[in-house]
Amino acid sequence: MTRGSTRVALFAMTALMSVLVACDSTDGSQSGTTSTSDVSSEGTTSSTRMAFSEKMITVGAQRLRVQVADTQEERALGLMYRETLESFDGMLFVFEDDSTARFTMSRTLIPLTIGFYGADGDSVTQVDMEPCDDAPNRCPVYKSSGAYRYALEVAKGRLPGGGLTP
Repeated sequence: MTRGSTRVALFAMTALMSVLVACDSTDGSQSGTTSTSDVSSEGTTSSTRMAFSEKMITVGAQRLRVQVADTQEERALGLMYRETLESFDGMLFVFEDDSTARFTMSRTLIPLTIGFYGADGDSVTQVDMEPCDDAPNRCPVYKSSGAYRYALEVAKGRLPGGGLTP
């Protein structure tokens, strides 16, 4: 596959994933399902092929190094297919507005804990999530107990208590 056709394939896959996790804005908030995934342009999977930005954040009193998913395409790709978090503490999903989007662990290999945080950084809820190597429609769906602006996924049991300072 040439470099140009590889980019076209990645664009097509990203567009397809975007359609699958499209947001329903009927109530003014984002809803839908966000999958923690990462699909490379070769049809194989690799967390290193998607160029997520990196950021240091604080949760409670603990500093964390995270990758940031702040576009719909990045949120759709997330942590799918990774066997480790590599050198990161987790992934921060950032939404433009308050969201009620649900998450699935479809094709996600690492048990995770997800924390949901409001625009002010206050904790809304946290949920432990188990790997599911099946299709999205056959995996459990995880949701927040209320609207949130940020979702932080870390290795299961490793989410610090307290508020989030992005």
